[in-house]
Amino acid sequence: MSEEDTPAQEAETTAASNEPEQAEAPEAEGQEPKQFDEAYVKKLRAEAAKYRTEAQEAKAKAQEYEDAQKSELEKAQDKLAATEEAKAQAEATLLRYEVATSKGVPSQLMELLTGSSQEELERQADLILENAKTADAPQATFEGGPREPAPAPKEPGTAHNELLVQLLRGASNQ
Repeated sequence: MSEEDTPAQEAETTAASNEPEQAEAPEAEGQEPKQFDEAYVKKLRAEAAKYRTEAQEAKAKAQEYEDAQKSELEKAQDKLAATEEAKAQAEATLLRYEVATSKGVPSQLMELLTGSSQEELERQADLILENAKTADAPQATFEGGPREPAPAPKEPGTAHNELLVQLLRGASNQ
């Protein structure tokens, strides 16, 4: 728009751009409507169309930006949820190991501890220990006392000859 336009003329041009068949717009009641030439009206309509297009493009860009920000937020929320789930699993595993260690559950039976609270895990550990067949498992015993002294080292040649003699005797007995 030119600098010569007054606010009333701007309103008239806006009204003229909204009504394509009318090239005139009354300023006020009782006054004679002004006539605008066709080139001026086309110029105003083109300018208005340009501004509408820019506004639509700006709106589309703003929506894209919001979507990008929203997806970043969703990514962060998903990552937080995955981290919290991993934390919960780690805490549950730690609790299982603590209960198994305190109750003396063998490591190969720890996977049978499936409770979600410490009380449940302790009850399960007690039940496992009651029903586990400990008689089948070899028991380590240490009676203590002095050990037998190690045999005196032999010369390599002598040890080799004694081994050959033992092997030959064993082969002839069969």
